[in-house]
Amino acid sequence: MSGEKIAELSSTKLNMLSCTPRFKEKIITLCKSYDVTGSSVENIVNVIQAVGTTDEKNIENAVRAVLESNSSLLYGHTKMRDPPKAEFDLSVLNSSVPAQEIVQMIQNAETYAQEHDAPLDGIRMLFYGASGTGKTELARYIAKKLGKRILLKRASDIVSKGVGDTEKNISAAFYEAESSGQILLFDEADSFFRSRAKAQYEWEITKTNEFLTQMEEFKGILICTTNMKDDMDPATLRRFHICAQFNALDRSGIDRLLKKYFSQFTFSKKQLAAISAYNSVTPGDFGTLASRIRFMQKDAVTADYIIKELIAQQKEKDNENNRRIGFNCE
Repeated sequence: MSGEKIAELSSTKLNMLSCTPRFKEKIITLCKSYDVTGSSVENIVNVIQAVGTTDEKNIENAVRAVLESNSSLLYGHTKMRDPPKAEFDLSVLNSSVPAQEIVQMIQNAETYAQEHDAPLDGIRMLFYGASGTGKTELARYIAKKLGKRILLKRASDIVSKGVGDTEKNISAAFYEAESSGQILLFDEADSFFRSRAKAQYEWEITKTNEFLTQMEEFKGILICTTNMKDDMDPATLRRFHICAQFNALDRSGIDRLLKKYFSQFTFSKKQLAAISAYNSVTPGDFGTLASRIRFMQKDAVTADYIIKELIAQQKEKDNENNRRIGFNCE
């Protein structure tokens, strides 16, 4: 069921229970965040009736557990897709097509469809660049702005050893997204359409052909992300309406994220120059460091420590790239 249908059903069922409007809305929003069925909503109502407590936090935890287990049974793993992080800043993204323009173009297409009383024609986007540059976060932001959910598919969800199974899984993913009105997000997209000219096996060609066919027929919003664009089939690249390269942060982006994540510290021009000298700093680096700092003693965290740790991350990336190059040359 679509998120809207789940929300509508949840609202009806929760009317039978004695709960505050605020808590009811919270549970409806939670239900809408998962890919589940009407039976799952029935399970939630039964759990709320049987939980034997008026503590809203305990009830919420019980409801979340039901949703996660139901979604896992239906799809093999939980299908909830997180919204963009609270600290996500669209303006810091360093992309070849400005992120705000991408969002505006999609909104324009939706408005056009509404004004002409026509179904939304397919929108196909490719976000490529190094890990942590904000590709997936932008996809989440787009979903939030449009009031839609994301159906995320990775290679592990699709690729199968059985003859023809990968093609069936690709087709099923597109069908699921279009029938539910979700944004279809393919992570590691290069796995699905590597260059057919470099293919060594027949199944590699049929997999790419199936993806191309489904792309052409899909009427929803498709976002593909990859950090290996050069491996992709040229015919696939031509079928995207928007191709945007996501690059490392520029100096102004680094400065803004330092203030956003670590506003309690003051960073000198020298410190800013030291980290800006690396052409590999990404928004993901800040999230990783901020998450780790939670476990540290407060007096151990200083502006100097933060800069040193960010630089250490960049050096580790350099070492990783060198190891990969060495491996490829053997």
